[in-house]
Amino acid sequence: MNFKQLVAIIVIIGIIIIGYVIWSKGKNNISYVPVDKPKTEEIKINLDGVSFMVPETDLTVSVYKTKLANNTEKYFGQFKDEKDENLKGSIVVLDEFFKESNGNIFVPISVNYGGSGEFVYIAYLKKNEGKIGHIGSGFIGDRVDIDNIEIANKEVKVSFKTHFSDQALLDNPKNPSEVLFSTSDTSIVETKRVTNGKIGDVLLDSPKELSTVGNTFKVKMQALGYWFFEATLVVRVENEKGEKIYFESAESIGEWMTPNLVPFEKEIKLPESIKGNITLIVSGSNASGLPEHEKEARFPLFVD
Repeated sequence: MNFKQLVAIIVIIGIIIIGYVIWSKGKNNISYVPVDKPKTEEIKINLDGVSFMVPETDLTVSVYKTKLANNTEKYFGQFKDEKDENLKGSIVVLDEFFKESNGNIFVPISVNYGGSGEFVYIAYLKKNEGKIGHIGSGFIGDRVDIDNIEIANKEVKVSFKTHFSDQALLDNPKNPSEVLFSTSDTSIVETKRVTNGKIGDVLLDSPKELSTVGNTFKVKMQALGYWFFEATLVVRVENEKGEKIYFESAESIGEWMTPNLVPFEKEIKLPESIKGNITLIVSGSNASGLPEHEKEARFPLFVD
């Protein structure tokens, strides 16, 4: 190696060292902004000692911040019926989905009644003069995953995933669904539920949800075009026990091959013996027969 080659090597090594020093200083001054990280709202409500009514029972249970078996801290409480030894279980408050608006608090709770089911409800609480009271709960589903909760105009919409009909309950739920609740100062009531779709996919124009109807009544509705096949979809009615008491197809009014809402009407005639709570159900046509294409919208009504 001659003298010129040696000098060239020394110069190159020096340039590399200087470049590294400059790069290191610049690297330490970089400000990293987590643009993709969602903002989370800090929960400021303390639910320690708050009493919850156990859904479907006359029992109440107070919850307290507790470290659970999976090392997470949740508001947790256990209940037991002194008169019925088989009625016992627990409530876990899923406070990561906590929502508050004007003193009204909405938070999902998971209720276990001693079996394998984990029944998820939306609990409606009110804050008054520093105290929190439980007004009631609305059922969401069994072993579901909550995606989001929205509050607007005394209505609460819960977006969640439930299981497709061919899924085992032990599997992660994949069926995207939504349920809408109406609230007052004293109650929370389900007004609409859409499985494998969104609340806006099907609209009940007449009669309105929770209306009282006779044994013969006419429904005026709208559904997105893809709920139809060959211009038809299915309308059925179930009684309070979930038994089918009406089943007919309905035809679209006008063009159905559109992504927009399509109107349709149907006159429904129920047996004169039917009284009380019923559920009007619209099922999207599923020519493929595949579970992932099954979709329905449910509306509560009352027959008198």
